[in-house]
Amino acid sequence: MAIILRAEQSRAEQSRAEQSRANGEQSKEAEQSRARKQSRAEQSRAAEQSRAEQSRAEHIDNFRAFGIILMVMGHIGFGRHFDKFIHAFHMPMFFIVSGMFLSIKDEPSIFMKKKVKSLLLPYAFFGLFHYGVWIIQNWPEVDAGPLSHLLFINTDELPLAGALWFLTALFFAEIIYYLICKYVSSGTVQHLVVVAFAAFGCFATTVLPFRLPYALDSALVGVGLMHIGCMYKKHKENLHWIEELKVHEYLILGIITTVLIFVNGYINMRTGSYSIIPLFWINTVLATAVGINLAKYLVTVAPQWLRNYLASMGKNSIVYLCLNQLVILVVSHVLLMLALVSIVIKCLILINSLVGLLVLEKVIMNTKLKAVMGKSL
Repeated sequence: MAIILRAEQSRAEQSRAEQSRANGEQSKEAEQSRARKQSRAEQSRAAEQSRAEQSRAEHIDNFRAFGIILMVMGHIGFGRHFDKFIHAFHMPMFFIVSGMFLSIKDEPSIFMKKKVKSLLLPYAFFGLFHYGVWIIQNWPEVDAGPLSHLLFINTDELPLAGALWFLTALFFAEIIYYLICKYVSSGTVQHLVVVAFAAFGCFATTVLPFRLPYALDSALVGVGLMHIGCMYKKHKENLHWIEELKVHEYLILGIITTVLIFVNGYINMRTGSYSIIPLFWINTVLATAVGINLAKYLVTVAPQWLRNYLASMGKNSIVYLCLNQLVILVVSHVLLMLALVSIVIKCLILINSLVGLLVLEKVIMNTKLKAVMGKSL
């Protein structure tokens, strides 16, 4: 009888052990299943985040490309009304975008080296390059006047490439704004310092009997514009709706902004002209919001070749800025020989200039020549 009881107890214990092992295996499988599901969810979130970041980067590149195309059109000359319209926002918007992506993680010396390489190196190289072309073009009636402007007051009379002023303006704007963000801890004090710099920049050409060197007055206005971009990035969770306007909403906003632009006087950051200063700031912000929404919409509807073209232009906008006026000059000399209506000639100059700049972009950015653009080999 005792033997039978022990056998039954042994079988019961064995059954419990087997049940325990089965439960353990089921638990293990359940944990593995949860881990797999969690992993897939994380991968899905990462993929969605990657797609979102790519989309954001693409529409910002498109936005930059819009500014570049408007700049090229302005240098070709599509009339004074068009010139007044684009100058109200097409250069200020680049400062706002720079503020959106400014990082203060680097130490001052590293940050300075990066900006010297990416902005001052192209400025010096292409400034001297265009001066050499200018000498060839005007020989023997040449002097050092354009070179002195390149080395000091660069907002006027630069040889062939007047747009280069923007590089020194952006350089000093980024350096000044970096130092403010790095060493002024109080947000309120930051706002006050930025407003003071921007206000002085707006009034500099009217209160000073001379222009500041290297477009410094434009750079001070740029500090204020960068602050707008940086604050937008910082508070994007609450301001994301700005980039999510419906088509009819940003079209209406665009019409309102256009009216306000023409209500205001002539604006030109290069010459330090801001007319009704509050309207300058309002119009810049409104036009930037409209442009970003338009660029975002284009990502969803444009054919892939156009998206690739605009994205490439936006990423390598410095090539277009440095070389557009020389390309326009060459293309104009050829096409002006055609006996066509003025607007047709200008459109042909625009198309052929953009094609020529695209070729130069590919040649420069895909060879060792990209070093002169401050890019790593």
